[in-house]
Amino acid sequence: SCSSARSLPSRRRGEVLKFMGDGLQAIFPTEGREPEACQSALGAAREAFGSLRRQNEARAQKGEDAIRFGLALHLGEVSYGNIGGANRQDFTVIGPAVNLSARLESLTGKLGRPVVLSEAFVRASGLKVPTLGSFDLKGVSGAQEVFGLAEGDVLAAW
Repeated sequence: SCSSARSLPSRRRGEVLKFMGDGLQAIFPTEGREPEACQSALGAAREAFGSLRRQNEARAQKGEDAIRFGLALHLGEVSYGNIGGANRQDFTVIGPAVNLSARLESLTGKLGRPVVLSEAFVRASGLKVPTLGSFDLKGVSGAQEVFGLAEGDVLAAW
């Protein structure tokens, strides 16, 4: 539900900014503490996937298909504010970091990984995680190295 989706990041100092179809956009301000922001974002991801696992167990008992989603974690600078015209404004974030996050998320299905991490996120977080390779992404200059969580981590595979 929307309320539970909004509460996961907020407990970890993040904020859901936008719901877009079957996706959402959330931010975790760093306030000069990048490692803590990265850990908060990863913690929110763990909570979200834990909640999804419980929901899918209930769905399976009813004979319903499982729900899956992919998530990308990236650290970068964004511009934010109200964007739009006089009749319709939307508070959002824009910039190359937003584009890279969206392109990384599109790799989750191709790589069979529920969560992928950018090089910037891995570097700032201090995580020791395996590389999944380098990829050319639409609208992003240069190949981007993409990381996943270690085998055995609940976020490493569906």
